[in-house]
Amino acid sequence: MKKILITMLLILISNFIFSQELIIVVAPFDVMAGSGFSKNDAETIEYLLLNELSKSKTIKVLDQSETMFKETIKRMEFELSDWSNPKKVAEFGKAVNANAVLLGRIMTLGDNEIIIAVRINDLTTEIKAANDMVVTKVSEVRGKLPAFTKEIVDKLSKPPPPPIKTYKIGDIGPAGGIVFYDLGFKGDGWRYLEAAPVGAEFTAEWGTYDKNVANTMKSVGSGKQNTKLIVEQLKALGETNKAAQLCTALVINGYKDWFLPSKDELNLMYINLKKKGLGGFSEEEYWSSSQEDNCNAWTQLFYSTRSSDGSQGTNPKEDFPVMVRAVRAF
Repeated sequence: MKKILITMLLILISNFIFSQELIIVVAPFDVMAGSGFSKNDAETIEYLLLNELSKSKTIKVLDQSETMFKETIKRMEFELSDWSNPKKVAEFGKAVNANAVLLGRIMTLGDNEIIIAVRINDLTTEIKAANDMVVTKVSEVRGKLPAFTKEIVDKLSKPPPPPIKTYKIGDIGPAGGIVFYDLGFKGDGWRYLEAAPVGAEFTAEWGTYDKNVANTMKSVGSGKQNTKLIVEQLKALGETNKAAQLCTALVINGYKDWFLPSKDELNLMYINLKKKGLGGFSEEEYWSSSQEDNCNAWTQLFYSTRSSDGSQGTNPKEDFPVMVRAVRAF
């Protein structure tokens, strides 16, 4: 006998507000072809679910027979097929002041196995919540429904997570520094780059002359790995108090994940902070963590009164102290 998977898709409205009583809409169940269930079966399951949900003290179900429901359907010219459109579902939910919309789908694939892709979103592609119930006939639904409904109610009643704080270029970062780059999304564990506060600047040599640090890069996002490679080599050589080492030793407002910026990261600091009069940078040259060759590493001029301001070049890694401004990624 075929197994029937009843999948409740909980599409959470983007303006979800956690309160003592949540208003929800249960949409008409969608019966997929070949499920072995009739439309009448689906209506029975829908009725049983509504009845079970009505027992909850934290849920108020907006019944499809209510005047508000019918009038909104008519006013929005909402068609049966629109229940499969997340944006229209969200708009409908808002129109009836609901906190969430529950969509039911019944389907099978093959004789015994059921494969179904579930997508729940709040006008994005972010998966929110889903509940599955596997039965072989309608009569089994009643026995499994209480536990199934409780799972739904628990998910609906859970407070939404706090919004993720976003930053703009020039904002004060979590460590008290200044945000100078926004990747636009979180990739490889970070989205923003933050320059250390002005008081954390220092001068230092880059490293040991005529010693190659293999695999340092110049690109945005490579500064942290560059710093790790430099520090490992300096430690093996018995060196201390070099630029990269001093960056990793920094602890500022409890944050200790600082590193020496790469060549391109350093340039972003110049463009997004120095050129705009932000960050309190010294009229000096600054180190990057990008090596040019065994003897030299990349720097950038942060002068404001010279024609060469902002230009990048190289300097000897040893016996040539240069200014350092550490950064962190978050």
